[in-house]
Amino acid sequence: MHALRIDPDATVTDLNLPAPDAHSAIQEHVGSDAVDQAVYHRRAVLLIHGSGLKLGLPQNLAAWALASAWRGMPLYPLAGPIVITGRTTSGDMAALDNDLA
Repeated sequence: MHALRIDPDATVTDLNLPAPDAHSAIQEHVGSDAVDQAVYHRRAVLLIHGSGLKLGLPQNLAAWALASAWRGMPLYPLAGPIVITGRTTSGDMAALDNDLA
């Protein structure tokens, strides 16, 4: 499943997540078993470290700017590495569409 990882230093990495175990791979990329899902675009999901800000992980300004642009307003800070996947109309995780990658 195609996804992107955005690191706090603004590095963007293409990911190919294993379909049957994508959630475990996302946990590894984000660095936490507690992964929060945030929807700022109708066709994408941001998967965020559940305690990133509380733990003092570095802010992810690139992911914050993208999410804020998608939402049309400034959002709360995002921290740590963030994975972006696609989203089906029913809200399930899916491969990220090429026009969003």
